[in-house]
Amino acid sequence: MAASTSGVYQQLSYGAIVKLLKAWSVKYPNLIKVYNAQDTFGIASPGSCDEFLPCKQYYFRITNGETLPDIYRPEVFFSGALHGNERVGPTAVMEFARILLENYKEEDVAKQDIWLKKIVDTRSIYIMPSANALGYFANTREENGVDPNRDFPYNQEPNKCMKTTAARAINELWRKHIFQLSLTFHAGETSIDYEWGAYNHPPPYDQSPDERGFKQLAEASSNFASRFGNVKQYPTDRLGRDPYDVNGGMEDWAYAASWETKYIFPCKPSTAFFNGYPIAKTKYNNVSNRAMNFLVETSVSKDPPSSTYGTRASVFIPSDRNNNGHVSRNIRLALMMAEMVQPYIYILNENQLIEKSNTNNVANDLELLKHNYVWDVGGSYMVDETNLVWAYWPKDLHDGMSCHCFTENHETFASGHRPGYEIDPSKLHLKVASSIKNSPTRWINQPDYKITKRFLGQFSAKLPIAGTSTDNGGDSITVGDGNEIVVFIRAKVDSTWGKENTANAFPKVPPQTHVVQSRINPHWYGKSDDGCHGVQGSKWTYSKPICITNSRGKNEKIESAACNKFLNQFETSQKTLALQCPDQMMSEGSNNTIFGIDQALFLILTVAIGMVSLGLACYCKYFRRYGCWHCCRNKTLDSYIKSTDADGFFDDGGDENCRINNLTTGNDGDRIVVRSYQDSTLEEESSNTIISDEEEEDNRDAKQIEVEMVTQ
Repeated sequence: MAASTSGVYQQLSYGAIVKLLKAWSVKYPNLIKVYNAQDTFGIASPGSCDEFLPCKQYYFRITNGETLPDIYRPEVFFSGALHGNERVGPTAVMEFARILLENYKEEDVAKQDIWLKKIVDTRSIYIMPSANALGYFANTREENGVDPNRDFPYNQEPNKCMKTTAARAINELWRKHIFQLSLTFHAGETSIDYEWGAYNHPPPYDQSPDERGFKQLAEASSNFASRFGNVKQYPTDRLGRDPYDVNGGMEDWAYAASWETKYIFPCKPSTAFFNGYPIAKTKYNNVSNRAMNFLVETSVSKDPPSSTYGTRASVFIPSDRNNNGHVSRNIRLALMMAEMVQPYIYILNENQLIEKSNTNNVANDLELLKHNYVWDVGGSYMVDETNLVWAYWPKDLHDGMSCHCFTENHETFASGHRPGYEIDPSKLHLKVASSIKNSPTRWINQPDYKITKRFLGQFSAKLPIAGTSTDNGGDSITVGDGNEIVVFIRAKVDSTWGKENTANAFPKVPPQTHVVQSRINPHWYGKSDDGCHGVQGSKWTYSKPICITNSRGKNEKIESAACNKFLNQFETSQKTLALQCPDQMMSEGSNNTIFGIDQALFLILTVAIGMVSLGLACYCKYFRRYGCWHCCRNKTLDSYIKSTDADGFFDDGGDENCRINNLTTGNDGDRIVVRSYQDSTLEEESSNTIISDEEEEDNRDAKQIEVEMVTQ
């Protein structure tokens, strides 16, 4: 069930989730790719779910598939339900996905939210609505009696982890990816919690090396999620204090399995649990598990009524306390987490500005030189510094290629991190036109505002033009000087997250998460084992470039040839990467086997087995005595009884094709003779009852039956 026609959210069942995913995969093939852990990783099914089909841990990715492959696109993970009886999470993550998909395909540009679109363009969002698929289907906390959130190899005994398919499904997915930020939904109270949370880090030794980042992001998320009715805003704290300590929890595992290795004990579950699990799969590289992970306790009731879920419209108005609810506020929480995984720059009207820069028009060039650039810094908590910068474009360092080659093809490059195929600022002599320092982002100043007005233009600046009011002397631009100029906005953010007081941290090491290090450390770098997913740190975050010709040159043929060569190299590189990393792509037909073929085969086999069983039963009961013709006509036992003569003879009707015990009967009246010798206490009406060989053996003490074949 989806949100009703009135826009009120209602709880989605396991079956409804699968149907939605099937529909979305058809409707949005370039935005969503659906998988399940059984077909992708070979994980066993934990049991049966809808319509007696095997339960599957479905998961899916949302991103702009037309700009893939993109190794360094940041990845975010959302888990709806590790505990099957905690019901808000699956509906919240599915409705979060629905908003992203529907907004991206909104045909009315005026109605399309550019912030939501940017999230889809610049992130890979992975969602597993119900990792505990069996528990969610049956509305039980555990999977076959085992708690999935005690089943991970962090400070857990080797024989007590990876016993559930839920934990294995998440483990397999994380081994292949580099999730920088993750969110897992639970219920039983209301809170947003972060590391540490296991018994090896009890209070007061429970402060992690990423405390500052965890704390600030949790508080900002709580503010944005807001409150509704009598339900208060989420309190925030460390996991061990709220709700409680656990060993084998997903949260500490997701945060530290790649670096706090002395507490990672590879799992050796008994073969009684789905034939065991390879020990090598709980040995991790130093990249995969460094996520900034949060546990959200959505509600005091594990299964609050749908009347408290909220409405679709209220998602966009956090201050609407009457119509908000558990689902709508957790959609905002998910949006916040997707937003914060990586900083970015958004220039207001940037697409129109880039379009003007790509036209061969002197008037547009002049307008861009004098334009008042307005921008926002997203994906961050505090802006340490942001600049409007510019540089003369060095064609000699780019094989004679114009900077327009980048701006004209910015959608192809998707402004992602593509080493070798993006403008390298280190090759430019950048000049600062304007600098703004120590400015909080909107997440601090105005957390409670309408999402549809996400980009408000917090910063603005102009280029220094000689002879105008912006002339700053030696570093001003002379109009018509014949040089190409490239313009950027850049920003440094959240540097305080990297300045943790290690004296208070346990262990006493610097911050370890990708989220923190990738925004402050240019030397932070890592890839997944297959090389298909990566993370790259940077001191500065840059906007899309805007190229201003300033005066049309005379080398357009050379520039065009250089650009074509560059684009061909990029295309070849992408094709090679697509072959190396097919999972990156939105493969044609990739969703079909997830929903149809495997489960249809299961149904076919089930029906076939049932028919064979029925046939065998028919054979055992009737075939050996009465022949295939009567068996195929599906005669009941009573009908056979009634069709016998008074003397116990059964007339076969003279069917020439009927075979009885491999003897063919003809038209001469061959008959089966059944002679019964009954106990005197039996009722007369049962005197002609036919009893099978099996029944005869079971009832030998009660009566004797003599059966013989007679040919007359």
